[in-house]
Amino acid sequence: MTRPRVSVVVPTHNRPHELALAVRSVLGQTLRDLEVVVVDDGSRTPVDLDAAGLADGRVVLLRHETPQGVAQARNAAIAAARGEWVAFLDDDDLWAPDKLERQLAAAARAEASFVYSDAVMVRGDGQVLTTLIAPPPDDLTRRLFASNVIGGPSTVVVRREVLEQAGGFERRLAVVADWDMWLRLSAVAVPAAVHEVTAAVLAHPGNMQTTQVDRIREEMRLLGDRHAHLMTRPGDRLGSAWTELWIADREWKARRSASTLLTYAYWYFRCHRLRESARRARYRMRPAMAPSWVLEALRR
Repeated sequence: MTRPRVSVVVPTHNRPHELALAVRSVLGQTLRDLEVVVVDDGSRTPVDLDAAGLADGRVVLLRHETPQGVAQARNAAIAAARGEWVAFLDDDDLWAPDKLERQLAAAARAEASFVYSDAVMVRGDGQVLTTLIAPPPDDLTRRLFASNVIGGPSTVVVRREVLEQAGGFERRLAVVADWDMWLRLSAVAVPAAVHEVTAAVLAHPGNMQTTQVDRIREEMRLLGDRHAHLMTRPGDRLGSAWTELWIADREWKARRSASTLLTYAYWYFRCHRLRESARRARYRMRPAMAPSWVLEALRR
């Protein structure tokens, strides 16, 4: 059997509608030489590719009878993947039609083995809530030490042999398992960035960073222990004010109370200052809409 150029890793759990949208965004790629490895991590109703309209010879379905966590689901998909490159897609995210083509072209130009890009978080009506700007590859490890500047997995493509060198996803982590992986990849891979939006994260109440907010601080401590070798000066710690803002945002969304709001407001103004906060407020009054490929997918 011919080896595909890209294997796309898609873990899923109890999201049949979102999964169908995500996988269709892969099957519609301009780069056709790919496979999709879906791991159903113990969904209450097992994934049915035929019923979801995903019956395609390029889609491989694995199933865990009981949930093993997103890290282990990704690891199972990686073990089954055959591609030269491995790309990650969460089951509630979407890809631009030419995502893989653009990213592999960028990797070729930079002779890179690890590529990421800009992304947007959007509501169900297509309004953009946040735009994540891909950091420049220079000094990536230092930037990752301060915060997860790459964001979630859905923008990342990496050469298989480099991923194997970095090791699998840490099973003890869920919310920051991707951050841990990017830190390890930055130490062994040549990175490249595509400064265009190639992925969209769909905002909904079931987002992991909202439903598992109680785990964040515990996982941050574990993440710091795993990467203690990066801390070269007294008082160093993993994370920054931006990380505290990220955590405070999740805690406020999960538990809307006066205390979580005050904590969020404190870190928001500390990070953005008054002028930037005013600019952001004006931006929210004139919300941007997602790219056309996102709007088209949401209408299905």
